[in-house]
Amino acid sequence: MKQKITKQKHDFCFKRWTRASYGVFNSLHKVVKIGVLSCSCSFLSLYSPLLFGQSDNDTSSDKTIILEEVIIGDSKSSVFIAPQQITAVITRSEIEHAAVETLQDLLLYVQGVDLRTRGNNGIQADISLRGGAFDQTMVLLNGINLTDPQTGHLSLNIPIHTEAIERIEILEGMGSMAYNTVAFAGCINIITRTPEDNIFDLSISAGMYGFIRTAANSHFKIKKFYFTIGGNINRSEGYTNNTDYMQGNVFFRMLYQDRNKGTFELQGGFQEKEYGANSFYSAKYKEQYEHLRVFFASANYNRIINHWRINANAYFRGNYDKYQLFRYERPSWYLNHNYHETMLGGINLQTAYNYKWGNTAAGVDYKEENILSNNLGDPLPYPVPVFLKKDTSHYDKGKNRKHIGFQIQQNFHLHNFKLSAGARGNWCQDYGFNWNVGTNGILSLPYQIEINYFIQNVYRLPTFTDLYYTSAVQTSNPKLQPEQAIIVELGFVSKYKQWHTSITTFYRYGFRIIDWVRLSLEENWFCENMSNIQATGIDISTRFTPKKGYLSHVSIQYNYLYVTKNSKGYFSLYATDYLRNQVKLNIHHKIFWKLYANWQFNFQERKGTFLDNETNTEQKYKPYLLCNLKISLLLKQTHVFIEAANLFNTPYFDLGNIPQPGIWIKGGIALSYGL
Repeated sequence: MKQKITKQKHDFCFKRWTRASYGVFNSLHKVVKIGVLSCSCSFLSLYSPLLFGQSDNDTSSDKTIILEEVIIGDSKSSVFIAPQQITAVITRSEIEHAAVETLQDLLLYVQGVDLRTRGNNGIQADISLRGGAFDQTMVLLNGINLTDPQTGHLSLNIPIHTEAIERIEILEGMGSMAYNTVAFAGCINIITRTPEDNIFDLSISAGMYGFIRTAANSHFKIKKFYFTIGGNINRSEGYTNNTDYMQGNVFFRMLYQDRNKGTFELQGGFQEKEYGANSFYSAKYKEQYEHLRVFFASANYNRIINHWRINANAYFRGNYDKYQLFRYERPSWYLNHNYHETMLGGINLQTAYNYKWGNTAAGVDYKEENILSNNLGDPLPYPVPVFLKKDTSHYDKGKNRKHIGFQIQQNFHLHNFKLSAGARGNWCQDYGFNWNVGTNGILSLPYQIEINYFIQNVYRLPTFTDLYYTSAVQTSNPKLQPEQAIIVELGFVSKYKQWHTSITTFYRYGFRIIDWVRLSLEENWFCENMSNIQATGIDISTRFTPKKGYLSHVSIQYNYLYVTKNSKGYFSLYATDYLRNQVKLNIHHKIFWKLYANWQFNFQERKGTFLDNETNTEQKYKPYLLCNLKISLLLKQTHVFIEAANLFNTPYFDLGNIPQPGIWIKGGIALSYGL
């Protein structure tokens, strides 16, 4: 919700409130309907000292203070406030217009995201930011870290449906430290909806390849309690052999808001999916199959007491994974399927003291990562039965990692300049202490121009797959050490009338990078702290939103990345497989009456190679252009739509030897009613 107040002569006028989580109204945890602002707002701002406006160069009594946007009524799960947290965002309006039905596919619309899909409609996808590997990107849900410790392949398995998502944020630099963690390549933070009105949403869609999807979502308020309950089911027969799937999600969120007692949030969800995994992990085997169950729950409490802000949360995520190399008949040498059960849980405690010129925040956290498996981990003293399995299958391996972290951050607000500096220490019983320090700032200039920077060192622990996974073509390494990097970024933002433009350049030097490598094409892959990598890139985006007319908005994003490595002559599987050039163009416009069209063009040129399964030769990835189109009829309570993914029927690979589907047409209807 955005609020705007018209200016009267000789008064201060606020054109817009900041969208940032440290905004004045955001700290109230209340939905505010603005009529007349009294002087009490001056006292409220004490709780958000980093909120500041950029004053026009106008010395007359008609003075305007311009502040950034805010989403009022949004919850806050961290007291750490960095001046430059969010580098890209996709809003609720853009989510509704996008020609997608899943979280994974929705990320294709976010600037700088490299999404490499295996299955269709979000069945499985690897996500990376700015040339980082899929294990180096962190995934949060309402600020809760749900990144899978087994492998980054599973990090996007989150029980959430698009109807429940308010926006998606990309966090860089110290923005990731706001949630008591450090992201190596960046964070994806998924924020769910908290509507003021009582609403029930129902949607049904169908399409090619036997695609069927139904979703229901309910938002309602009872006094000071806000509830969201919903879920979806979708299935498809698959676009080629062994690409069929069935999946379902259930999500629940309860939010209690009281100005005196604070804010309490409870959320949870469950996801189950089964799918044919044709060539997912090895191009030699076409009949792979996977069955996943994911469940999570978290609780968060946030309260403001005078100048103090207190936040505490606890969370848990469980993942059950059954992987079959052979879906149907299996040879005699194949003894058993792979079973994995990972558990992730922890608690966070944070506090901050606010004053006029800044904010001091501190936090401690505890986290445990645990895996039971018949393939990953150290030998167990006794076998453990497989979760929800009635036969004799059991886990005979496992691993537990405990983490204790603490951090402190100091923020300064000096007129038109905001500065933040912080440090974080993390202890793990297997790797000892790792330290991170960082600083970032933002300078606001006249005419709504901003210049920002951040400098930070980061690290990442190896996943359980890096440490223990061994197969006929892969050899793990239990002696791996954390990989590390130093990141520097400089950015420019301009907001002029209906134009919003940003330019960001960055440099990352990574050392002891964890990678799967081999000396020749004939040898198997093995995991090592092998590569030193230097990545240099630039992100450019501009968006034009006219005040009136048939064109709603048009945006274009360009990302360029150049990576060099020193891996001692080894072939790299992941470290230098990245997008060299990426261009995204989005156009949303009216056709006539209440009929609208949304075009999404995505051009990708990937730097890297893959081993062609048929010719056994190293092949380069070919550039490609994709177009997604969604046409919508927007009535008062009804939304009728038809969409086409890969409109030009372009053949392409995100990952070698796994061809993606051609044109895929779907259509449906979405209903929304007040309760």
